[in-house]
Amino acid sequence: MRSTVHYKHLPLLLTTVLVMMIYLLNGSSDTLDLLMSNSLRPQAWQLIIELRLPRLLLALTAGACLACSGLLLQSLTANSLADPGILGVNQGAAIAVLVSSILFTGNSLAGQTLAAVSGSLVSLLVIWWLSQKLTAIALILCGIGLSTLLSALLNLIMISAETHQINHVLTWLAGSLSGAYMQKALILSLLAFIAVSLSGLLCRHLTPLLLDQQSALALGLGPSMRQLCLLMAGILSALAVTAVGALAFIGLLAPHIARLGQGQTPSELLIPSILWGCILCILADLIARSLFAPLQLPFGLIIAIAGVPGFIILFLRKPPVTRASM
Repeated sequence: MRSTVHYKHLPLLLTTVLVMMIYLLNGSSDTLDLLMSNSLRPQAWQLIIELRLPRLLLALTAGACLACSGLLLQSLTANSLADPGILGVNQGAAIAVLVSSILFTGNSLAGQTLAAVSGSLVSLLVIWWLSQKLTAIALILCGIGLSTLLSALLNLIMISAETHQINHVLTWLAGSLSGAYMQKALILSLLAFIAVSLSGLLCRHLTPLLLDQQSALALGLGPSMRQLCLLMAGILSALAVTAVGALAFIGLLAPHIARLGQGQTPSELLIPSILWGCILCILADLIARSLFAPLQLPFGLIIAIAGVPGFIILFLRKPPVTRASM
């Protein structure tokens, strides 16, 4: 049974590896020609390792974390439209990072990560409180309202920021890999690997969520497990925000694409959701830095352009169910 699961994911895994190779070899110069040249090969490897590999690692981090966070939130709320970007979790993390950067000039990566976790968890507490009182569709509408409010607060904070910071902040908020460097990529990738692995352990116990709430409680899925999943969803979103900024729709689209052929339970959907999240982020950044080269767009803009139609299609084809309790 275990080998069958591995073989089932093999085509998607190979596709992910192929997309990663294309990403590393694609750029303003013909990397393959440089690698074939004995004299220019060191420069080509330096280009790949110092510039493209950190971007790839951060794209993988963001894609895996957001896809996993989206899967947890969709499973907990039994709501097919739940997403950390739509519900305002990413915006809460972004506000906390921005405030900490303004208050503490030269804020470290550890400080930014802790701030992002704090902001995402505060947003999740609000969502959790609302979920006790609302149906699923009302929860999504309130989540969109919370996201809009937090976005307005972000704009208010930027108005008070210094002029030379605004362009950098706007680029970061749109989702950008322009400031990637290896130390940041390695640290966040390691943290993401740990968080995703722990989420995988949690997903093994979330199958009762496919039933009604009373049945899930009878099968042992109590409030402590739900709160632990919410905590992990917030940490995952915070790591993604720290890595690339406030991206939307990855946590929404990746689990839904995975559901097309990879099962329905959270444990079955975890690996394909993560792989699809990675593929979407890599392809978006590949398009963003190639479409108008040498101008490099924030890849979050590409995701938003593709994500809005996807959100509308999902909403029309698969309305959310009535339960929203976490």
